[in-house]
This record gives sequence, structure tokens and C-alpha cells, in this order.
Amino acid sequence: MVHTVKPGENLYRISSYYGVPLSDIMDANGIDDPRALEPGARLRIPNARRAAADEPLLPPPGLRPTEDSPLERPRSQFGGLGEMRPNAAVRLRARLEARVAGNVFVWPLSGAVSSGFGRRNGRPHEGIDVRGAEGAPFRAAEGGRVAHSGPLGDYGNTVVLIHGGGFATVYAHALRLGVARGERVRKGQVMGEVGATGNASGPHLHFEIRRRDRPRNPLLYLPAEP
Repeated sequence: MVHTVKPGENLYRISSYYGVPLSDIMDANGIDDPRALEPGARLRIPNARRAAADEPLLPPPGLRPTEDSPLERPRSQFGGLGEMRPNAAVRLRARLEARVAGNVFVWPLSGAVSSGFGRRNGRPHEGIDVRGAEGAPFRAAEGGRVAHSGPLGDYGNTVVLIHGGGFATVYAHALRLGVARGERVRKGQVMGEVGATGNASGPHLHFEIRRRDRPRNPLLYLPAEP
């Protein structure tokens, strides 16, 4: 399936219309920045669930997108991160490393990054914190096997997924969990709800990417936008 981009369209509406993950469309067309989309471009849509659109994929007439509505293109997750934002060349090497191991990580939750990777208050912070409303669903950043699902000390209710190439992801402070140890989950599958269990000051998702049990900065592996 090939889609010709029309004025006013963006990758988010195209992804939604065809029922194909945004990351799959970007990979199929060699797109690194989802905002770099020009009218007239021809996009290959892998495993499209609908026939090619006859009309431009635009918001319904008379509707104006409101803050965080599905009609609004998500803002860059890197916006306002300052020194937390990784160098582009380092990000590229990290994403290639993950891809060789069979992993293309996506954001488990769309929200602002409130705390970055590194040291915080003199102690190591081995992941990032993503803001989210209590009860908001979070998703698997890549397909894998559930190695842990349940309480985990200060992490509260936590899911640990094992992926190819020695990679693992961690999702902590959940209100509720919906997967069990040993279960295989697919990328994008809902695994639980955002909460503040364990040592957490408020609702958010603490997210880690590890390789061979060593914590790595998740911002190296994640796309700029969800």
C-alpha cells in the first residue's frame, strides 16, 4: 500500500487511519523525524488495514484541536529537556545497536519527562520519569517476555520485560498491572496503569532500558516523539 501525502496531513493521522504503528511507517520509509513530511511524498504503508484514502486525512471541519487532544500533533518529548537531551550522533549509534539486536523501542507513555537519567540528589537515577495521570495506560516499549510483574521494593508495582540482544525494559510505580510473569507481550500492548506505588512523590512512570543488566539512558533509544 502506498499513500501520497496531501497538504495538511501528518504521520500521526496517517498512522491512525491505516491502523499501522507510527514506528513501522517511519522504518518502512527511512524517516527519522516524523515532522519532516512534505506534500506529494509517497509513503509505503506496511500491513495497512484500510484501502488508500480518497480524501485528505484532516481534522473534521469546525473542530479545533485542544491541548493534548488526539487531533493535536504530539509535541517533541525532547522539548525543554535542555542538558538531558542526548547528542544526535550518540542517539543514532544507540538506536542502530538496538536495531541490530532486533529492537526498535517506542515510548511507553506520552508525557513530559520530569526527571532524566543520571544522578539525582546525589544518587543514581537509572531511568527517566514520564509524567502521566493516575490510571493512564502504559505500554510495552518493545515486544518481549515478562520476567517480573508485581511489587519490587521502592519501585512499587513493576513490570520487567526481557528483549533480544541482552536488552530489558523496566516500568515502575504502577497503580495496577495487567500482565503476568512468563507472558509474552507485543510492542504497544497495554501492561498496566500509571500510579505512585513504592517510593514515588506523585503519579508517573519510571522507565528504564538496560543491556546486560547495565542501565542505559532511555533517551538514547527512544524516538523524539511518541
